[in-house]
Amino acid sequence: MSQQIKDYSRQVLGDEDFRGYSAKKYTKSINRLRAELMKAQRKLQDSPNPVIIVIAGFDGAGKGQAIQLLNEWLDARDLSTHSFWDLSDEALERPELWRYWDAMPRRGKIAIWFGGWYSAPLIESVHKRLSASELESRLKSIRQQEMALAADGAIVLKFWFHLSQSEQEERLRHLYENPKEHWRAMGDDWKHHSLYERFDAASMTMMEQTHHTHCPWYFVPSADPHERDLTFAHLLVESLDRVNKVESKKASAANDQRVAYSASPYRALAGVDLEQRLARDVYDQQLVEAQSRLHYLFWRAYEKRVSTALVFEGWDAAGKGGAIRRATAAIDPGSFESFKWGRRLWRSIPINISGGSGETCPGMDASPSLIDPGTDVCWWSGSKALLPMRNGNGPTRR
Repeated sequence: MSQQIKDYSRQVLGDEDFRGYSAKKYTKSINRLRAELMKAQRKLQDSPNPVIIVIAGFDGAGKGQAIQLLNEWLDARDLSTHSFWDLSDEALERPELWRYWDAMPRRGKIAIWFGGWYSAPLIESVHKRLSASELESRLKSIRQQEMALAADGAIVLKFWFHLSQSEQEERLRHLYENPKEHWRAMGDDWKHHSLYERFDAASMTMMEQTHHTHCPWYFVPSADPHERDLTFAHLLVESLDRVNKVESKKASAANDQRVAYSASPYRALAGVDLEQRLARDVYDQQLVEAQSRLHYLFWRAYEKRVSTALVFEGWDAAGKGGAIRRATAAIDPGSFESFKWGRRLWRSIPINISGGSGETCPGMDASPSLIDPGTDVCWWSGSKALLPMRNGNGPTRR
């Protein structure tokens, strides 16, 4: 386990040490933390921050019990839990990150992600279905997405429930031999235990590459259930309290200070030549040639299963709508759909998209989003967005 993450977690815990607590002392402490957590949740309701809690760790470490505790303690009306195991056809037909974006909590709400977007790359890396460079690329994509969420005000808290190899073996034996606990055991537990060293190395790489101040990882020792629950609860309370204090200071500063507007001396649009003209016959000829070329490129992209995004912005009445109409005239009418700007366009990403590494595209609701290679074409503009509309057979070739 990364010493950096252990030290960061210890810094948040302060002088608290929950090792060796008696049942009586555990009950008293857990009740206090529960009350503080409920209070933190109520304060969060009035904040502009959504909170995402990622629960990850070794098999048998008690991740499920930790999630159960949160669902027992917190107000269920402002809480949602997502496991991403049995995915719908709608999720499977879209880029991998779509399923997580669709599970984002509203501002002031909390979402619990069981494994989240870390489970798949971790498992694939352990089973050698991902090379080191491919894992690094996947983690970079996740890190970019988390930073975009943080820039928009989201609070991403990630908890790693840790067991040593001997502790995991002892826990698994207990689960399988105890009739009251046997239902918690999973079919792959012992198989994963035999790959412990790979899991340990891959998880360390994963956390070291995705741990940063705005989206930190926290270390939760899980050999002792009492220590695990108290550590997890205390880290979560401290993290949410920090969020509420920061937002309170921001609100106070916004009320006490006037922000003076300072005009930028740089005027890029002032240099645009608005006197340019094109003869009508030349325009008509060039338009036909451009549309023909666009039509050809559209089908080449469709055959290669590559998606395209075009962003339109400009002055009012500058011709954005006309430009979109002229472009779509060259594209199969079954390949796009119109959406107004203002909602998160990630929810309208086209279906039937193949996997692969994506590229960041900034500007969606002031947050970057991820676009994976796939099929069809989409246009986004300041007033509307044209996104692919697909059926089971795809567009009909002209």
